[in-house]
Amino acid sequence: MSGESLRIAPAVADVSASVSDWLHLFVDESGTFDYQPDSRYFIAAAVLVPGASLAETSAELDRIAGALGGGAEIKSSRIGRRHELRLKYLTAVQPLDFSYACLIVDKKTIGPAGGLKYKSSFQKYFKNLLQRTLENYAGPGLRVVFDEYGSRDFMVGFEEYMRRRVQPSLWFEYSVQHESSGKSRLIQLADLVAGSLAYCFEPTKRSDHSAAFRSMLESKEFSAVAWPPSSRIPVELSAHHSDPQLWKAGVIRARRLISQLARSQTPDDHVASACLEQLLMRRTMETGSRESIHGERLVQVLQDTGHSGVSLQSVRDAVATLRD
Repeated sequence: MSGESLRIAPAVADVSASVSDWLHLFVDESGTFDYQPDSRYFIAAAVLVPGASLAETSAELDRIAGALGGGAEIKSSRIGRRHELRLKYLTAVQPLDFSYACLIVDKKTIGPAGGLKYKSSFQKYFKNLLQRTLENYAGPGLRVVFDEYGSRDFMVGFEEYMRRRVQPSLWFEYSVQHESSGKSRLIQLADLVAGSLAYCFEPTKRSDHSAAFRSMLESKEFSAVAWPPSSRIPVELSAHHSDPQLWKAGVIRARRLISQLARSQTPDDHVASACLEQLLMRRTMETGSRESIHGERLVQVLQDTGHSGVSLQSVRDAVATLRD
């Protein structure tokens, strides 16, 4: 996959079409590449806004900023641990026409300098995360907007990665822009999403409000990918389970099965491996009711990550096989 160009469904459209007809992605991140005790995760988020809703969404964000922050920049670090205020922001953006995709990198699992060592893998996974959306997009153009003051280690590399793999054509245009977050409410929305995800997953930031944050964010979540895949993450004893040793043994067994099924030549085994990978990611990263996932949602997640032929019945069959 890493050597392929990003394939986007062609649309018979005039290349001079207004950018209001394009799909717009606003990218921001939370955390740094290097592992620190108070920063286990690096989170990159891409907010997707259809061109037809761009002006209205930006105007609504401006109104929300005025009502909740006196017109100041919507910034996760500014909200900080004022959890009730964060809930108000996340509630206020629910009606807006956007979705997001995110990459959650567990830096603890790849060593103190692992982030810099593996940043090309981050970029590949983030590009693959967006692949399904962009493949199915049939509009005249794609605009990707980065926070001009974002992490240069990640954003510059990802921008170059996208330039090499998104191929403009007679019917499709591609544009990259850098904007100051202080002047772009939509970059601010990406910052709010990435920063709020940190308050869901980061051990030093989790609180009694994290479940509510996650519930609101999940309603807008198109797709999410953890890196490294949960099958590669070292197993830690979990005090949250009644028998931590049994939990650890179960996780190790699940990871072995994921690898075994992934090496199979049978498509059904590949689906079973992907199902178990998603279920394991939920159990190791999510909390509460989100440790489980409904069958319909699992189908959507698998389709979004490249398993285009998956159906609810095939997922049920895969889960039945895993239970056996």
